[in-house]
Amino acid sequence: MILQICRIVMGTMANRGHYKKSIISLVFALTIGACVCMAPCSQSYGFDVKNMELLQDQGYFPEVLRLINSAQNSVRVCMFQAVFYPLKSESPSNQLLNALIAAHRRGIKVEVVLDNGGSLGEVAKSNIETASLLKRAGVDVFFDSEQVTTHTKFLVIDNSIAVFGSTNWTYHALAKNHELSAVVYSPEAARRMNDYFEMVRRGGKRF
Repeated sequence: MILQICRIVMGTMANRGHYKKSIISLVFALTIGACVCMAPCSQSYGFDVKNMELLQDQGYFPEVLRLINSAQNSVRVCMFQAVFYPLKSESPSNQLLNALIAAHRRGIKVEVVLDNGGSLGEVAKSNIETASLLKRAGVDVFFDSEQVTTHTKFLVIDNSIAVFGSTNWTYHALAKNHELSAVVYSPEAARRMNDYFEMVRRGGKRF
């Protein structure tokens, strides 16, 4: 960049009638160029993060369960697949879904968006069963647009905590698979994910 600036200024200096002005321009250009080159390079995520924790494999379930149980105002969930297992009461996904119901009953605003399943019969069947369970308990449930697959898996808690990653609410994802997610403590991140949640919800319909 400095080389390019020098070439431009030196070209200007070729006109001897502007020699003094060109010297001033050269000094100014070199100063600016040096400042640019010396400026620290840092990666930006677009928002301030107070703290971030990685949730590896089976570390996801206990931490997300704790966050739901400790929610004070609101819990929003957007999930590609969430499965309730009637014959496995202690299944991790059952416990998470029951935690949402318990949060709703203690006055927390709980909203859930699920993928409609499309041509994926197993996903459609399990999400309808889960939506029915939540709706019977009074939780607001929505399905996404039939024109798109919502493959995201995230939560927004109390408008200040965002959880996102690869983990579906299924037995294998929560108890068997290699999965990686993150908890981000950032009101700005939570706000942006709330905006995304609203967009997906508006494009779908209430169950």
